[in-house]
Amino acid sequence: MSNRSLILVIFIYLNLIAAKTPAEPYVQTNSSSVVTQGSSTKESKAVVREYVFSRPKKNKPTQSKSSSHSKKRYRLYRVKVNGQSYQLLMRVRKIATGAFISHKEGGFIQAGLFKNLSQANLVAQKLAKAKIKAKVIENIY
Repeated sequence: MSNRSLILVIFIYLNLIAAKTPAEPYVQTNSSSVVTQGSSTKESKAVVREYVFSRPKKNKPTQSKSSSHSKKRYRLYRVKVNGQSYQLLMRVRKIATGAFISHKEGGFIQAGLFKNLSQANLVAQKLAKAKIKAKVIENIY
């Protein structure tokens, strides 16, 4: 079988499969392009189809003039313990397991960073009960 006839057979086979597909995209049928394959007793015709796909249109969000120039800011509350010693860090971690030593601003232990002031105050109160001085500092990012 030559390459040309193999390509023709594959082309016809794919068109037959496409004709059996239940859900098809928008199809344009080109009636002038008909491929005929036949024998002396039976003749079948496969129609060449051109599939036209289009991507969905993107909706551009409308922005007000005031919000387009300013970035959204986040208010976070940091629980800060003065000190950098490993022993103090271990005491703080008994209450705030994610505590770590920060080397910013001369060094301190950060016991937590919270979105809610009430959560930050709760951790600071627990640290105060353990006789560890802690401050809640508001940071805006």
